[in-house]
Amino acid sequence: PSFGQNIRIIDNTIAGGVYGIYYSVTGSTNKATGTVVSGNQLSEVGYRGVYLNNHSNPQITGNVLQTSSTEDQISLFAENISDGLLIRQNRVVSVRGNALRLVNIAGTVTTSNLVYNNFLYSEGPNRAIYLSNTNYLSFYHNAVWNRSGGAALEYASSGGNNRLVNNIFQSETG
Repeated sequence: PSFGQNIRIIDNTIAGGVYGIYYSVTGSTNKATGTVVSGNQLSEVGYRGVYLNNHSNPQITGNVLQTSSTEDQISLFAENISDGLLIRQNRVVSVRGNALRLVNIAGTVTTSNLVYNNFLYSEGPNRAIYLSNTNYLSFYHNAVWNRSGGAALEYASSGGNNRLVNNIFQSETG
């Protein structure tokens, strides 16, 4: 097991900086478990609002994120996740980059990944949502808006058994 077990990042206010909440565990077999990121207020974060890497069953719920900077900026980024991911009731505003990026998200029938009841907004030329190699992802009841030239959603590569149900996707020109 990793040294980072049952870490709870709850009810914080973070303003400015390059990274807001950054929690990455080294090695694909050494995953953090029990991670909860909830009730946080992040504003004017420059590069990554919330970043989780190599986690098992993390929860990201009830946060308000507002990031601003370059086109490579990502407000909410989770990668190399297994055993179920929960992203629920977040309000995310990305001025130039992705509001949400999910990469290498593994799941099964019994440990599916759930993203629901989020507001995900982007003003930049990139897509608001970027998905790559997601499996058993249930993406329900989200409002996604890209107010600029990028797409509301880009499903980049691979994965399977994903369900996108009852979402609102809007893009100005992308």
